[in-house]
Amino acid sequence: MLKISGAHDFSPHPQQGESLNTTGDKGVKSLVNKMTFALKSKSVIAKEKMISFMENTATPVDRMSFTLPWPEKGVPDRHVSSSDRVGKPYRGVKPVFSIGDEEEYDTDEIDSSSMSDDDRKEIVNIQTWINKPDVKHHVPCNEVKETGHMFPSHLLITATHMYCLREIASKKGFAYIQSRQALNSVVKITSKKKHPELITFKFGNSNTAGIEISAVERYLIPNAGDATKAIKQQIMKVLDALESS
Repeated sequence: MLKISGAHDFSPHPQQGESLNTTGDKGVKSLVNKMTFALKSKSVIAKEKMISFMENTATPVDRMSFTLPWPEKGVPDRHVSSSDRVGKPYRGVKPVFSIGDEEEYDTDEIDSSSMSDDDRKEIVNIQTWINKPDVKHHVPCNEVKETGHMFPSHLLITATHMYCLREIASKKGFAYIQSRQALNSVVKITSKKKHPELITFKFGNSNTAGIEISAVERYLIPNAGDATKAIKQQIMKVLDALESS
């Protein structure tokens, strides 16, 4: 009689094979997991580097609120030629002021509009000042501060000075005397090519060593050409009078 005692020896082999396959699967899964983790880690690192790069190189947001673009420094002013200058030189010094187009905003120069309003709180009646006999020109305008804010104002030109009266919103018909500048202290009047109604006045002292700027004021002036022409003519009268004295 044939014995089949060894038959039970074959039964464990499939189970052993399954165990080997299971171990192999676990090894493959472990390898895949490691590769996935490594890829994710590299992705995270790359993302962090990109975020850091963007934060360090991002362009700053323009802080100006004024609708007209505020130019950057670096491009020199263009001035009118010497043939446009009328009158005599002042005390042997080169022309103390010029009129032309500007392509820069001189942030390193003094802006008198940055002074505290508390320093100049004298209140006057606008119409009374406009009607003064010594006022030769009245120029309605808007004072433009470096921040881009604008204030309804009036430029009054007398024989020797230029006054800026800033309207008081809460007190109709009245204004603060915002500034008072001697006409012979005007060293430069410039306008912008793209926005000729935006006029910059620079005040200072002229001497053989050069020009020292003491104040900068900017105004948005309707019909700016006529206004600056009238102011220039008055400045020339002052300079000619000083030269002949």
